[in-house]
Amino acid sequence: MGARRVTQAVTRNVLTGRLVTAREFLCFVLGKRRRLKVVNNSMLPTARGGDYVLVDPAAYDTGLPAAGELVVATHPHGRDTIIKRVAAVAGAKVWLSADNATAGQDSRHFGAIDRALLRGKVTAIIA
Repeated sequence: MGARRVTQAVTRNVLTGRLVTAREFLCFVLGKRRRLKVVNNSMLPTARGGDYVLVDPAAYDTGLPAAGELVVATHPHGRDTIIKRVAAVAGAKVWLSADNATAGQDSRHFGAIDRALLRGKVTAIIA
């Protein structure tokens, strides 16, 4: 996605009430954010299939996530990338939950994941 297309997406999100800050846009342009596409509806109403998220891959290099944050992780039983909400943190273990529990798997299905499986913090949602 080129800078012009991202700029159009940011403009559209400002108009729909989802504000992507200039800082997040600049971080994306500078390569400090990754863009991932949401592929299912497990995070409705927060994010829906077809939305994009900006991810800070360095967010948990030195610390743990807080309950309520949206994170990107590697599924513990495969190589798929998942987007979930942090339900709880205990030491190196993180419990994840789907906002729409009927449409996706979360820690109720696969248990707590190791902190090493976290790939970053979701910093913006682009519809």
